Amino acid sequence: MPSRVADRAQRDIDTQVAKVLHDLGDPGPPLRLDLVRELLKLDRSYYSSASSGGVLSELAHKVRVGLKQVAQRPMLLAEAIRSASLKALYFPDQRRILIDADLHPMRQRWGEAHEIGHDIIPWHKFFSYGDDESTLHISFQEQIEAEANHAAARLLFLRDRFSEEAHSSDITISKLSGLAKAYGNSLTSALWRVVESCQTPAVGIVGAAAATREGGGEESARHLIQSHRFEAEFKNIAMPLLLRAIGSYLRRGHGPAGESEVALADDRGEKHIFHFESFNMKYGMLTLGRWRRKSASAIITPDPGGLGDVPF
Repeated sequence: MPSRVADRAQRDIDTQVAKVLHDLGDPGPPLRLDLVRELLKLDRSYYSSASSGGVLSELAHKVRVGLKQVAQRPMLLAEAIRSASLKALYFPDQRRILIDADLHPMRQRWGEAHEIGHDIIPWHKFFSYGDDESTLHISFQEQIEAEANHAAARLLFLRDRFSEEAHSSDITISKLSGLAKAYGNSLTSALWRVVESCQTPAVGIVGAAAATREGGGEESARHLIQSHRFEAEFKNIAMPLLLRAIGSYLRRGHGPAGESEVALADDRGEKHIFHFESFNMKYGMLTLGRWRRKSASAIITPDPGGLGDVPF
């Protein structure tokens, strides 16, 4: 699970995001990142991690990790990018963002917003854009990347505007899909944002690609998203239990994949009824679980044992 961003950092980041949106005239969705770049005087270029030419040839001699030169030749830079699985880079001295041209457009949009996040967070300017584990402790790497992701989400979802729209009526995956399109963002990022902004216990699961769902296993779910209340009150609920609950109603095939009420026990042993809904996309399964009510009867939650026959 991604690192939590400290409350103070969230407030400071939101101040920067609010300033950007204010200077753009508080636009409606979808946010045009070209206007954000123009405002911040940032340039964007594309590169291919499979190629050593083009913009990589131009920038090879300028990329450093801390104070160390990474590569003098573009071929070495391309290999460094591939080995580190880099999909976007930010060059603060040149006011330049690089995006992997091979990414899906939605992931390009998120990557660009993430790099803009690095640019607008004041304390990120003290750190090199190419730090690795030898120059920056891994826990701090995770922290600054989580902060950049937080900034990206606050930008792309126009601070609280998306959450207020999403929570104005009952949340369904169909509703989230429509809102995601209106904001120009992916359904996965919309699911993430709506769960994290939920004031009641809620959970989201981002599953593996449909082609690899057979038999469960470690890749059966890539991410568990929790609202603050779910994380605080349902610490005993682990991924295997949630996957078994989903497996009890899941249908194969593209599109809506089933829904059901599921009983989960909180950390005090009290039973709660959640409504779970799943949707199978071409590249993955998404599940949204929302708190409905306390259970009046002692319904037993699914066995938290092995994944067994969960087709997820």
